[in-house]
Amino acid sequence: MSLLIKHSERLRKFKNKGKDPAALRRQRAEVVVELRKAKKDEQILKRRNIEPNEVGMERNLSTEEGETHEIIQLSLEEILQGVNGSDTELQLQATQATRRLLSRRKDPPINEIIELGIIPRLVEFLTYADNAPLQFEAAWALTNIAAGTSDHTKAVVEGGALPAFVALLSSPHMHVSEQSVWALGNIAGDSPLYRDALINCNAIPPLLALVSPATPVWFLRNITWTLSNFCRHKNPCPPLDAVQKMLPVLIYLLEHEDSEIISDSCWATSFLTDGSNDRIQVVVDTGVLPRLVELMASPELIIVTPALRTVGNVVTGTNEQTQAAIDAGVLAVLPHLLQHAKPTIQKEAAWMLSNIAAGPCWQVQQLITCGLLPPLVELLDKGNFNAQKEAVWAVANFTTGGTVEQIVELVQSGVLKPLLNLLLAKDSKTILIILDTISNLFLAAEKLGETERLCLLVERLGGLEKLEALQVHENKMVCQVALNLIEKYFSDESKVDCMIPLQRSRTSPSEDEALHSSELVVGGETTSMGEGMLIAEKEISEGQLPPTRGRHHLSRLPTVHAPPFDLPNMAPPMPFPTWRLRSSSPRRALTSPPSAVRGAGPCPARSPGRAVAAAAAAAVSVSEGSGRARMAGGRGAAG
Repeated sequence: MSLLIKHSERLRKFKNKGKDPAALRRQRAEVVVELRKAKKDEQILKRRNIEPNEVGMERNLSTEEGETHEIIQLSLEEILQGVNGSDTELQLQATQATRRLLSRRKDPPINEIIELGIIPRLVEFLTYADNAPLQFEAAWALTNIAAGTSDHTKAVVEGGALPAFVALLSSPHMHVSEQSVWALGNIAGDSPLYRDALINCNAIPPLLALVSPATPVWFLRNITWTLSNFCRHKNPCPPLDAVQKMLPVLIYLLEHEDSEIISDSCWATSFLTDGSNDRIQVVVDTGVLPRLVELMASPELIIVTPALRTVGNVVTGTNEQTQAAIDAGVLAVLPHLLQHAKPTIQKEAAWMLSNIAAGPCWQVQQLITCGLLPPLVELLDKGNFNAQKEAVWAVANFTTGGTVEQIVELVQSGVLKPLLNLLLAKDSKTILIILDTISNLFLAAEKLGETERLCLLVERLGGLEKLEALQVHENKMVCQVALNLIEKYFSDESKVDCMIPLQRSRTSPSEDEALHSSELVVGGETTSMGEGMLIAEKEISEGQLPPTRGRHHLSRLPTVHAPPFDLPNMAPPMPFPTWRLRSSSPRRALTSPPSAVRGAGPCPARSPGRAVAAAAAAAVSVSEGSGRARMAGGRGAAG
């Protein structure tokens, strides 16, 4: 015993010396969580149901309620003989044994079953209309094979299962029809190729016909989930005629009281809006936006996440589509979402806000009027770093396209201090966006002749020290841009412009006129931008959060053009990235999975017409799981 004590003391002296035991426990817990998430990601495309009791007694779902049968264990050779034999009872026993093997929690022998060559035979059993138990067991086994990898799904499809499963949708036996729905969901969720193959097999009309007020909730959940998989995938997107058939039913399901049905319906609409403006318009024309905005305020995360994603996709579209979302009341919900307890929701909300601010200045003004600046500044100051990055984009777009008056309100809101603090971040792309934003603030100050006042404010907030530190940053672009800002605005030797301004498109002549305006109303009085900055400077120095009148979002509006740079013998700085396009790669470390077996859905692509495209933009990932397999005697799923 003394040796063990000495050994543990020795470990404390060396291995964990100076480390807090509580911190070590938290670290171990975090590692366990990450491992679990990694394991779940491996299964994210498909759902599997688990066999809860591999030995003993189980309820036979193929027969009448209440009957029980002892599990008969068969070897693979016996399964092969039974399936290929002519004895109906042996066929059922062998098929049940196959299904049980495929429903195991760990390492189901899918490859071994495929190698037996019995898939065509199981597909044949699907056509035995006079033997519903055999149909059901065969459908269940094929469902769990299709819940594996893409190669496993391919084996089911190539075995001729698609027409047979579509035919079973109209089975008079509800449990057989429901199992067919489940199988089709796994197959459609595997790839756009199989999704379109099912659509060509005319699977959608009989699937939609199953939705009615008399349909049990447990069945309706499966139908809704399968419909969502018919809506997902891009390259190509689902055919428009299929989308138009599904949309009325999805809108009907959005009104259901069951949270899982609502969640899957929202995910379906999020997939449908994750595309071109024409695709977005098809959803907008249904008039569903007010309901989606209402669902954004739901207390249930599994509803908020896909509803927020759908409306976020809509505001990546045209100005008219964005205004439709605003008219539906989205700006009234955003402040709460920016302060949501979940950082992933905060990030999604800031992402949506950034795309709204990418519209014309009158939409930017609506953000201000609705009071979004205070929660934006708070998120920029205290939020999770991933959410802060989205908030940075929102501020950058605001300063890029906002008028001088709007930029003054932004400065008065206290945005400068948290923005400058983020110059200490380790992410070079975020730093470049912030430097771009600071440059935009100085360009606006130049228009009002208040550059010196802004310089003083930046210095008092420690911004100059941070800019000087960036001159030795490991990223050469960061070094160059920081140097240009210092030499242009903080150098005692020269006030000559030495920085190439960003060139961005103008949306209307009236916005250019607004940028040259030097007066605005602050607190009911006319003031200059310099006076507005002094107000902000005083309030910040006193530790107050200045009041603001607005909300904000990333914007993509006209920019101020500084005087041409003509400084001799100086290499021009590396240009900032101007706009970013959010890719559809798996991005969502952003959102929590909507259930234990799914991720959050593909990254909504930012429309080139409204979103910022940049090497600086990092795609965030969260993927929506598409497949699942069935478990005996229950509806639980394995993560």
